[in-house]
Amino acid sequence: MEDATFGPRGKLWSYSVQYYPPPPPARYEEPYAPYALGLVDLPEGLRVLARISTDNPEGTEVGADVELVLEKLYSDQDGNEVITWKFRPIGPSPAEQRGRER
Repeated sequence: MEDATFGPRGKLWSYSVQYYPPPPPARYEEPYAPYALGLVDLPEGLRVLARISTDNPEGTEVGADVELVLEKLYSDQDGNEVITWKFRPIGPSPAEQRGRER
């Protein structure tokens, strides 16, 4: 392993929607809601696995431009927010971009 530096933007290479709660020790906010889990290609040559921040996981699109965001994952027993990193789609979707090219 070695340290790597990378920027906050990338492109969604692939994804899957997690329809069932992951087993412990994974944690999530109750009530459980499906979420997209994606592989993001970064310009620096890295490919990272991350949750995709979207209200519509089924509408996630391969090829979407994404940016790194920090968001709440769940609250602990003391009410403290546990923060994680995710990627959020930005700009026009790949479908919208194809429509503009026609």
